[in-house]
Amino acid sequence: MDMGHYVNAPVDEGRNGPEDRGHSDSGQSKVVWLVGLSFGLLCIVQSALNVSLRLHGIWSCNQSDYSDNFTLMSAAHISALLLEEDRLTTENMELRANNSRLLTNNETLHEQLSKQRDQIMELQTEKEMLMKRLSEIEPQIQNCPVEWRPYMSSCYQLSNEQMSWRHANDDCVAKGAHLVILNDEREEGFIHTLGSEVWIGLKSTQKRQRKTWTWVDGSQLTYPNRMRRQADHPGFYCAYCEQTWFGSAMWVAAACEDQHNWVCEKEMK
Repeated sequence: MDMGHYVNAPVDEGRNGPEDRGHSDSGQSKVVWLVGLSFGLLCIVQSALNVSLRLHGIWSCNQSDYSDNFTLMSAAHISALLLEEDRLTTENMELRANNSRLLTNNETLHEQLSKQRDQIMELQTEKEMLMKRLSEIEPQIQNCPVEWRPYMSSCYQLSNEQMSWRHANDDCVAKGAHLVILNDEREEGFIHTLGSEVWIGLKSTQKRQRKTWTWVDGSQLTYPNRMRRQADHPGFYCAYCEQTWFGSAMWVAAACEDQHNWVCEKEMK
């Protein structure tokens, strides 16, 4: 009996009862559902991939177009920048040249201004001297008689005839004056503007065979001796002033009876 039970047991186990068939149908339904779900998911993934690839293609095209446009814009922009750089370089060179010319002109103007300032200073000094001279001359002009020439603090008159030294001296005394007394070279130069050969108020006296020259006012001959001709001649006791051919003056001893023009001098009051 034990062997019989052992042999029949597998046969009973291999049989499908109603409950076993129910479990089999339920497993098959789950498999079908899983397969359908997997297919649906695969379709969704495929659709997502298709959309992604399409979008990537569109972006790639747009990126390529943008890159081309950017390349073209960059070239045009660079060309414009190079042209602008050339223009600015040219303007800079012109500005430097103009600046150099302006500096040169400024130096030239500065030199001219300096020269003009020096000239103005010279003119100012000359003006001051002239004003001073005018201030000296104006009272002289007012105080000198008609037909008398003013110089420094005296008035001078040149004769219109030639006479002896004694006649000339008497004429000056009659006018309240005296024959001109030369005190310096400037006064001597002024006398030359009046006449080239005139009696002057210089006369000599002789004592013990020695001549002494004095002016008509009694003063001694202190001005450097201009008696270069015949000063010691025994017959010459008067003197006249002669202008030489090279412009200097010479005091000449002569006979008092000689005939010359003369210059009278009188001090202003």
